[in-house]
Amino acid sequence: MALLTGRNPHSANMGSVAEVATAFPGQTAERPNSVATIAEILKLNGYSTAMFGKTHEFTPWELGPSGPFESWPTGSGFERFYGTLSGEADLFAPTLMDNSTLVDLPNDPNYLYQTDLAAHAISWIRSQKTMTPDKPFFVYYAAPGTHAPSQVPAGKLARGGESVPTQTARVLPGTQYPTSPNLASGAGDPDIAQPLVQSAQGH
Repeated sequence: MALLTGRNPHSANMGSVAEVATAFPGQTAERPNSVATIAEILKLNGYSTAMFGKTHEFTPWELGPSGPFESWPTGSGFERFYGTLSGEADLFAPTLMDNSTLVDLPNDPNYLYQTDLAAHAISWIRSQKTMTPDKPFFVYYAAPGTHAPSQVPAGKLARGGESVPTQTARVLPGTQYPTSPNLASGAGDPDIAQPLVQSAQGH
């Protein structure tokens, strides 16, 4: 919420995730009308606005297909929304919304949410630049790929071999990162140089 409003999350009543909202000040998960989103401000100043990806800024009882929609992206200054209404979404079979309408997933065994989001965002930007080339636009793109659940397409997962190391390493000043053991198994990119930590001795 801080990114969307430019304010401390508590002043936007998002002191924690919406699912654990309470009646305590700063914790209700209901953004007050006095706290505008950047999308609302930009829209009022002539921008086209869109959000693609995950939104997680309202309470569970506002998730129904009959609303209320005031806290949804389309009620918060975004003229276009495509994505999911929760913090965590299945990357192969997400519950997708197009504005405030539930969308059926494509009948594609290779469907990946990340790719779908990017395609919708690119399509929207192209249409904006084609129909209104001089009009500025704002896109809020919240890709879920680095958020739980951690899911990888089977073809990408197979690159790492049968086992994936789970150890963590602590790198101290004056040491060099070793070459990753995953490079031999194909899980890393051999063209990317390993970073070097400069020595802090004598400082």
